[in-house]
Amino acid sequence: MKNVDKQIGVIYETQDYDKFRFSPSNRKVDNKILYEKIKSITSVGLLDAIVVNDCGTYYDIIDGQHRYLACVHLGVPVKYTFGENETFEKLVARNQVVTKWKEFDFIISIAGSGNLEYIKILKFHEKYPDFRSSALSELLGAGAKVKGGKRTFKKGMFVVNDYDLSCYYAEKFLQMKSLTPFYSNNQLIGAAIRLFKQNENQWRRFFDNLSKPKFRNVFYGKQNESVFRQNCIDVHNHYAPEDEKIW
Repeated sequence: MKNVDKQIGVIYETQDYDKFRFSPSNRKVDNKILYEKIKSITSVGLLDAIVVNDCGTYYDIIDGQHRYLACVHLGVPVKYTFGENETFEKLVARNQVVTKWKEFDFIISIAGSGNLEYIKILKFHEKYPDFRSSALSELLGAGAKVKGGKRTFKKGMFVVNDYDLSCYYAEKFLQMKSLTPFYSNNQLIGAAIRLFKQNENQWRRFFDNLSKPKFRNVFYGKQNESVFRQNCIDVHNHYAPEDEKIW
């Protein structure tokens, strides 16, 4: 019988590792995933070829950076094939099949594509690694309610409101690190920023009272922003003159 099937792609094999480059739009290498790939390839070999784009002087790895590194580590040939019309959306879809992307994977990827706002976000996170993506949304929003919250990170639409002001607030919450384990909680961060803004006297009174045994466990469990806000008010107003209390 005549073969009428269409050939889709060709798989190549090489040990010329230097011809490959990582795509700036891909996420960071995860050592746990890399270790699993090394174990798998050691056991059964490389079953799935990595997908690359031909960029002329090198091949851009679109899918398979962990498999590629595992092959390099083991000194075995890399199987590869060329992608067709690869886009950022396809890149995410390919990777989601194996391991679902987290918000920060999107931030790294979009920054890698040259987005200046996301480069600022990475710079901020490198300076303040204590804060996760949901807290970053509050800090980098600098008190403004961000529509869509941390989900906006995934869409490449997040805009840093005021970088210097965000750093100012981050320093405030780092001061709380020795006072409460909730210092990096996004709900507390949002409540305190919108309550105290840049009023140094209010921040100072809040920190002074928070350090007292009476308020050692004032923040607890899963609370929403309105509860955190009331907690902050209670802490601040403790022994405060009537004309300095906030509501």
